[in-house]
Amino acid sequence: MLIHHIDRPKKLQHCRGMTLVEMMISVVIFTAFVIWALGAMITYNQNFLALGNYTELGAKSRIALDTMSRDIRNASGLAANGFATNYIILTNANTSTISYTWDGSNEVTRTYVLGGTTTSTVLMKNCDYLNFGRYSRVPVTNFQFSAASSWSQTKLIDVSWVCSRSYLGNKLNTESVQTARIVIRN
Repeated sequence: MLIHHIDRPKKLQHCRGMTLVEMMISVVIFTAFVIWALGAMITYNQNFLALGNYTELGAKSRIALDTMSRDIRNASGLAANGFATNYIILTNANTSTISYTWDGSNEVTRTYVLGGTTTSTVLMKNCDYLNFGRYSRVPVTNFQFSAASSWSQTKLIDVSWVCSRSYLGNKLNTESVQTARIVIRN
């Protein structure tokens, strides 16, 4: 009996499938690439959100500071007992009052009272800290202002606040810190 060994043609030898080792190496490389891509995407998303939050907080803080500056500059003075570190009450020549109040949690409210009509609006949200200070107008050495001892001597209001926002329950590093000293003109 004669057995002939039939060789496959050369063309068919190059068409064979992948081996198990080649397949495992491909899967490991693909998995490493997917993990890297997901990590990069998560980091990019957090940075994008932080930048957006910072921009929005800055814009809202500027609007709040503009409103406060206008009201304080045009006020006649402080109301009697109208000052604490978390609120301020301003009086005007037309017998109206404007108050700014921080509720201690996250909102700063502006309340305008004229006659019997009261208009209250939320000026800022996400406020972590707010502090008012009162000073006399004339500075001492090195432009340091002395604290006013009574509401009638107050001619300079110092206001500072910190606002931040959360993303999925975690505070991002998007704090908007504002500080201003505003002189009562009248």
